[in-house]
Amino acid sequence: MGYKPFQSKCTMGEFPEDYEIKVNGKTIWLREHLAKGVSKKEEHSIRISFYYDEQTQKVLVGFLGRHQKTRAT
Repeated sequence: MGYKPFQSKCTMGEFPEDYEIKVNGKTIWLREHLAKGVSKKEEHSIRISFYYDEQTQKVLVGFLGRHQKTRAT
């Protein structure tokens, strides 16, 4: 499993349902993620997208599952 500190701005903008969460009325983009596998098939890959909130010192997990949507899928 590897750490990725970024996501493509184009991809996040095109598929916000996979790359953003709302917390207390504020939109938070899930740029950081842990990744294993590159397949679009659920049984061959996993993504855990998260945001570290420095103010509360908590990690917010906003996505856990198959490879998120991209322009290639």
